[in-house]
Amino acid sequence: MAAGSDLCEPFIARRSLGASREDDMSTERCRVLMIYPRFNPNSFWNYKATCELAGACHPAAPLGLITVAALLSESWETRLADPR
Repeated sequence: MAAGSDLCEPFIARRSLGASREDDMSTERCRVLMIYPRFNPNSFWNYKATCELAGACHPAAPLGLITVAALLSESWETRLADPR
């Protein structure tokens, strides 16, 4: 990544020979965009008809992404995008 980018680079990519861990820590906040995928409507796992019967928009909350977001550092800016 280019220097000055607002995205955080991987820890290994920023590490230089002879640098301490404190030198490697960035003062910039990481920005995380978590995207919940849209599933194929022709799939066996399609819950569209069930959701229509129940009057719901989605069969369930994206708990997997929420769990991963909870494991991230609190100082990181985390957003969840649901294109469904």
